[in-house]
Amino acid sequence: SPLSTLYRQTSPGLLQLSVSHDAVRSEFGAEGGGGGEEARKIFKDAVLFTEVETDAAGRAQVEFKVPDNITAWRVTAQAVSQGLFAGHDQVSIPVTKTIFATLTLNKEYVVTDLPKVIARADGRGLNSGADVQLTLETPGLGELVSQTGRPGEAVNFNLPVLKPGQYEIKLTVRQGSLSDTLIRKISVVTSRLTRATSRWLEATPGLTLTGSDSERTTVVFSDTGRGRIINNLSGLAWGYGQRLERHLASRIARTALTELDINLDAAEAGFDPLAYQPPDGGVSQIVYADSNIALTALAASQADRFDQNSLRRYLINKLEAQNASREEIGQALLGLANLKEPVLPDLDRFLALEGITPEDRLTAALAYQALGASDRVYPLAQKLLEEYGETQDPFIRLKIGAGQDDYIVQTARFSILAESLKLPERLGIDRFLADNFPAETVTNLERAIAQVAALPLTDDQTVKLTYRVNDAPETISLSKGRSETRSFTSNELASFRIESVDGPAGLTVLSQAPINLTETPRDSNLSLNRAYSVLEGGGPIEQGDIVRIDLKPSVNLNNVIDTSFLITDQLPSGLVLVSKPWERGLGVGENDVGYPFEVSGQRVVFWSDGNQDFHYFARVLTPGGFTAEPAVIQGHVSRASVNYSGAQTVEIR
Repeated sequence: SPLSTLYRQTSPGLLQLSVSHDAVRSEFGAEGGGGGEEARKIFKDAVLFTEVETDAAGRAQVEFKVPDNITAWRVTAQAVSQGLFAGHDQVSIPVTKTIFATLTLNKEYVVTDLPKVIARADGRGLNSGADVQLTLETPGLGELVSQTGRPGEAVNFNLPVLKPGQYEIKLTVRQGSLSDTLIRKISVVTSRLTRATSRWLEATPGLTLTGSDSERTTVVFSDTGRGRIINNLSGLAWGYGQRLERHLASRIARTALTELDINLDAAEAGFDPLAYQPPDGGVSQIVYADSNIALTALAASQADRFDQNSLRRYLINKLEAQNASREEIGQALLGLANLKEPVLPDLDRFLALEGITPEDRLTAALAYQALGASDRVYPLAQKLLEEYGETQDPFIRLKIGAGQDDYIVQTARFSILAESLKLPERLGIDRFLADNFPAETVTNLERAIAQVAALPLTDDQTVKLTYRVNDAPETISLSKGRSETRSFTSNELASFRIESVDGPAGLTVLSQAPINLTETPRDSNLSLNRAYSVLEGGGPIEQGDIVRIDLKPSVNLNNVIDTSFLITDQLPSGLVLVSKPWERGLGVGENDVGYPFEVSGQRVVFWSDGNQDFHYFARVLTPGGFTAEPAVIQGHVSRASVNYSGAQTVEIR
């Protein structure tokens, strides 16, 4: 077809894309580059990025001043003509001096560190047979110190006792009439120990926010009304496997979405609910299996999809059986309540039985809700929350049962009440269920019933929210479960204020916060150990070594509220991360090498399933004695669940 040829995608005409330059520099910024007789202190990796228009001869001119780096600047030019002809070229501009100083040190130290810095003098004008004088000044920390060394020789200087603050470290090198001076800035902090924090807030006019003082804070705006429910139903709409709970939840979700004029891209696979109804009239988890009383009680809320008379007969038989357990009686009453049978007096008597359990009370509350007995439901629900509810922002769960699987299942059952009664805790419960799944069963059916119960209590509207930062307004529109993410500096966040909110919306605030080891509650369900070792040869850590850092988490997955975890380690200031270990032949073929998903200065952050040991690599930057602050393990979503390793001192020779 000529049309398909004419309208096919075409290349934009760019033959190649390149970065502006690869700076030749040390790990923490280059020290060299012409600065005349003045001290060199302006060090940049990129100097210029601009657009120009060529003349008729195809020429253009750009002027720029190089910083103080000693390096080879790479200038890359790319050109595209109106006819989409393209080309590029590169030239190198070396910058050097007859003598230049280099200084190896970190950008940040902890106040308890006892670091050394490494100074050198190089240059084409130096006499290789004569000494060079190297002088280190540390204004605000101590007096100047001088040493001599040969050109290119590493000379170690002890930094004075550190105090919190910002400092300039000044190195001057001299040989005869030649000299060079450079200045590097360092920061000294009391501690850089932080943890990731997450807070959920209801969006209300006048709301202000707090976050990190030193890093950007992320704010996620979300629709907590009908949009939240639509998102949940969309996720539940896909039934797979053999279990009835998945397929029935899918049918419930698809029916609700269709009524909202939301059509999914693909049709649901064939599903016949009657195939899951054995001859005794109950409901089974898989075809040809025996009936399950708890599943039958729940499925009775969808009685129009089954043989209702058979359901009723099965439940009555269970209720009247002489050997029926208390749990079976409760589940039978719930099923009959879902069939709108008049079992209110029976429920009252059931609750008065001796030895009633929290699970039984929850079953009775669900039955009362099915019968519309709101005067009985709300007190029961509130009492269960008071006695068994556990909150770790943003999660809320009910600790009913013997472990995490039970907690998830009972929380899923309670979510039907929370959504039906529009309890304020429903959002935390919903977030917990969206992120936690039982290992031995599924909660799709409970969640689908809860979401459909919530639909009539929400409005079909586009949520709009307006906030101001630095007096500049921005309006965010959230429709059908959309969320929007913004990132703010500490100064921007200080001026943040919500002006107006039209519809139900929430904010999730993500930031880094300092850890006070004496005040931060420790979750005993988590633990973490850390060890340092020299990669080759063992023994003490020395200059030039590659260091292996082993992290060994341990998590009680049967009780902890989260199911995935963040592990944050702060490298001591004398080490720097080996970010691409495979390029050095490290970790090749090893299954337990950890690769951080976030690196910020000395902070490295890993994702963990909780019980998998792993290690990563660092190289020595400078010698000295360095504080290794505790490594932190915490919930990936529920970040209030936290614990940490012990602190250590790392000596580098």
